[in-house]
Amino acid sequence: MPQDPVCTAHLKEENIKSTATFKGEMYYFCCPSCQEKFLHNPQKYVSATNTKWWKRFLQRLEKASEEEYGNSKPSCH
Repeated sequence: MPQDPVCTAHLKEENIKSTATFKGEMYYFCCPSCQEKFLHNPQKYVSATNTKWWKRFLQRLEKASEEEYGNSKPSCH
């Protein structure tokens, strides 16, 4: 499941609103505003999503969200 690098939302195929390519890699976004933020400074989001500690943090956050919200997770918009 793709993940929006800006708001870190996990996206189902039907929820992908836009895409961008950076250094040969495709990135997926939940809305045009997340895409715009990414395009303004892609390195900020690429480096943040590629670090091990950040991935562990996001996994813990997702687990906590699932426990608290179940299937109706809050969205960024």
